[in-house]
Amino acid sequence: MDSQVAERVISQFLTELDGIEELKGVLVLAATNRPDIIDPALLRPGRFDLVFELPAPDEQARQMIFRVHTREKPLARDVDLQKLARMPSVLPGPRLRPSVRKLPCSHSPRPFSQRLS
Repeated sequence: MDSQVAERVISQFLTELDGIEELKGVLVLAATNRPDIIDPALLRPGRFDLVFELPAPDEQARQMIFRVHTREKPLARDVDLQKLARMPSVLPGPRLRPSVRKLPCSHSPRPFSQRLS
């Protein structure tokens, strides 16, 4: 998205939020993996009743996520979920579940270590 398009989208969104009619019963739910580039006008005091940030999962949380998503998957012997959980830069929170799908099963033709390279 180029900057002009982004500016028009933000402008329209702010117009809708701050319109003439008072908004009641409206829930705005948004998510981003780049909170550092959110336009400050969107988050000015009084615009939203509640704004909160969910931090990226820590090592223990990543390990629990891996366990949940591999519970019924027969993993190859060389898959080390603890080791994977220690790799936050490679596997941020939203990418953990899709990454689990790529883990080799016990019947995989290639060892896990070879699949990473």
